[in-house]
Amino acid sequence: MKNLIANISARLLRASLTRISSDLELLSETQAAYSSAEYINRYMYKAKPCNNGDEVLQLACDVAKQSVEGHIIELGVYKGTSLKKLGTYFKNQTVDGFDTFTGLPEAWRHGFQSGTFDVSSENIDVPENCKLHKGLFDETLPFFIKTSTKPARLIHVDCDL
Repeated sequence: MKNLIANISARLLRASLTRISSDLELLSETQAAYSSAEYINRYMYKAKPCNNGDEVLQLACDVAKQSVEGHIIELGVYKGTSLKKLGTYFKNQTVDGFDTFTGLPEAWRHGFQSGTFDVSSENIDVPENCKLHKGLFDETLPFFIKTSTKPARLIHVDCDL
């Protein structure tokens, strides 16, 4: 019985190894994982691990709070979930949110056609210290930058294109 199990196990292992060596998608994913791990080990060994997006945003806010005075900006507001968090965290200063609010201006990738994420008919409720800038970034940001004298303190990039 032991020999039978060992024989079956060996055959399954050989079949798996044969499949792995010819599965280009799996090989590509393995290579990407290895490359990412190598990069992290080389350049990010002091990075604080976070378990989710909320923890990442909180860490960024904590670091920004210790930084120079400057603009708090979100690129890609959508329904305002993270903008509300930024507005609450930085309640004593203006937080600027940029978005078209009409959805993607062009197809992004499969399943995300032009107009996906359109919230133009919704009321985006954000704290009073949050200012919404409606339009494409290449239309709204140049004017904002030109009229500003302060540096950026935190830029939260949460856009798709």
